[in-house]
Parts: sequence; structure tokens; C-alpha cells
Amino acid sequence: MKEIELKAKTDIKIQKVDNNEGIFLVSKLAREIWPEVYKDILEKDHIDFLLKKYFVSEAIIENINKGYEYYLLSSEQKLFGFFSFVNEKSFIYIDKLYFLNDFRRKGIAKEIIDFIHKFYKKPLKLNVNQQNLNAIKAYLAIGFEIEKEEIINLNNGLVNKDFVMVYKNL
Repeated sequence: MKEIELKAKTDIKIQKVDNNEGIFLVSKLAREIWPEVYKDILEKDHIDFLLKKYFVSEAIIENINKGYEYYLLSSEQKLFGFFSFVNEKSFIYIDKLYFLNDFRRKGIAKEIIDFIHKFYKKPLKLNVNQQNLNAIKAYLAIGFEIEKEEIINLNNGLVNKDFVMVYKNL
């Protein structure tokens, strides 16, 4: 995997996921992070459904084939998170941005947002669960604004209630 270093505030290494090992590590991290992040927001069956929908190897490979890029994050040899995005015509859509608990609230999300934004020089968009108040607060502090509400009907009768947030700091 190709490696990039962020040095603004941290010693974070970013590795592009471009092989089965990387895909496995994203899936493994998601299974560790998601239940902890969403335990007070979503029912367990909802979390399990979304993990199977988005984080099995086949789903990640399908997204990579559609143009999504996945990256693993590490610090001092410890793997702690991942993010993914896709380059749309007029914006970058940040699909995933997740860290282990010990790495949250340290400015890492802002560093990654700034890195993507400076490289592509386009507005950024993302979806965030309306009940994920910590993430909403973090994105607002970075400079995102709530653009609209979005209801996503999932195949099994479950519903995601999200905010679409946009970062236009050009």
C-alpha cells in the first residue's frame, strides 16, 4: 500500500487500500468501531445490517470498482481508523471517516478534511446520522454546514435519518 504522512499536528500515516489485506483491515476496524460509535444511536440489528451492507470485503471491492478510494490510518504502528471518498463531478463525497475512540477529539478529522480539500480544491459533502451528535458537532467545528436532511430507506425496512453536510471553504 502506498503511504502518505500528515505532519501538521500528528504523526499520522495514511495508506491507500489497494489489496485484499487492506480491505480485510478496513472490514475488521469497522466491526470494532461501528458498534461502539452507534451503540446509543441505532439498534444492534441496524448496526449489524449496515456492517454487512457496507463493510464486507465484497461491498468494499464493489465501491472501489465504482471509484471510491479507501485509506487506513495509523500512528506509531497502531492502526486506528479509516476513511473513504469518491470524486464526483462538482464535489468530493466523503463516504466514511471513522477512528477508534482513543483517537477522536484530537483534530485528526480536520487534518484529513483539510488534506482532501487542498488536494482536490472542491467542496466536500458527507452524510451523518442525525443522532450522531458528536460527529455533527465535530463537522460543524471544522466548517461544515448542514445542507439538508435525508431519509434513506434500507432494503430490510430500516431507515437511516441523516444530515447532508457540505464544506465549501474554497
